[in-house]
Amino acid sequence: MINYMKKNNVEYFNLVRYRNWIRQEKLSTLYDELNRVINGNNAKKCGPLISCTHFLRKNGEAIELDFEIMVPIDKDIPLTLEFCMCDKFYIEKVLDIHVVTSKFSFEKEMTEINQYIRENNILPKTATYSFLEKDDNEMIDTHIIFGI
Repeated sequence: MINYMKKNNVEYFNLVRYRNWIRQEKLSTLYDELNRVINGNNAKKCGPLISCTHFLRKNGEAIELDFEIMVPIDKDIPLTLEFCMCDKFYIEKVLDIHVVTSKFSFEKEMTEINQYIRENNILPKTATYSFLEKDDNEMIDTHIIFGI
């Protein structure tokens, strides 16, 4: 299922944040470390996992991503070398594309979304962010959001 909705804005507060270059194969380790930082400080997630790949580059045989990940949490936590606190995440005038699908058909859904964007001459004015609500072994529930 794909649902397209224009919204005035998207806004989250008090986020733990990471942004840096990372090798693609190290992403799962990054997610694990993010969870350890949150849980280790007795904080609770209070919103979706927000991520964005700003840029890709090839370094030898490895793919590196300029990658950003954020999660709203219920309290401030101490800074680490990799993670910091961000007061607010805000994008004004957005297209929110809500996707609920099986992991096996997610790529097909993304092709349909790209076709919709082309056919409707939509020009994103910001980076594209993924707001992951649920990701289990079978289903993905995510919002793909960018400023318009």
